[in-house]
Amino acid sequence: MRIDLHCHLLWDIDDGAQSLEDTLALCETAAANNIRIIVATPHYMDYTSTADFLYARNRRIAQLNSLLRTRELPVHICGGAEVFLHDGIFEAGDLSPLTLNRSRYLLCEYSLQPHHPVRRGNDLDTFIADFPPEISAALVTYATQTAPQAVLQDADPNTIRHGAWDV
Repeated sequence: MRIDLHCHLLWDIDDGAQSLEDTLALCETAAANNIRIIVATPHYMDYTSTADFLYARNRRIAQLNSLLRTRELPVHICGGAEVFLHDGIFEAGDLSPLTLNRSRYLLCEYSLQPHHPVRRGNDLDTFIADFPPEISAALVTYATQTAPQAVLQDADPNTIRHGAWDV
C-alpha cells in the first residue's frame, strides 16, 4: 500500500484538477498504482479566509470519498493544505486544521524569488536565516523519514493513503 502526501486532486479549487472527471481519473490512476490514501493539499495563501478554505476543501473531500465508495475504488482522501509562507503567518491564528490528516505536520511552500518583508523584529525570513544550513538539512531529513509514520499513527491502513511511501 502506498500513500500520497501531496496531491492537488480536488477539482476547481486551485491549479490542480479542473473537473470532477479529472479528479476521478487521478484516483483511478492512484488505485492502479497501489496508492490507497491521498492527502488532498490544495494551495492555501490567504490567511484571512481559513474558514472558507476549509469549508470548500472538506466539502469536496466528503463528496469525493462518497463517490469513491460508490464506485468501489480502494482510495481514501484525507485533508491537508499546501500553505504558502509569508509574513501574514504571524497573524494567522490557528493553522492546525491545515495539517496533513490532522497530524502535527504542515506542508509549506515559499517563494524562491527575493523577498523583502516588512520588518517587524521577528519576521519569518530572519527566523529561517538564523538556522545553519546543516541544521535545516537535518530537519528536512528527519521530517522526511518520520512524517509518514507520525501522520498515519491513528489511521486505519485500509482507509488512508499518503504520498508514495510504502507502509
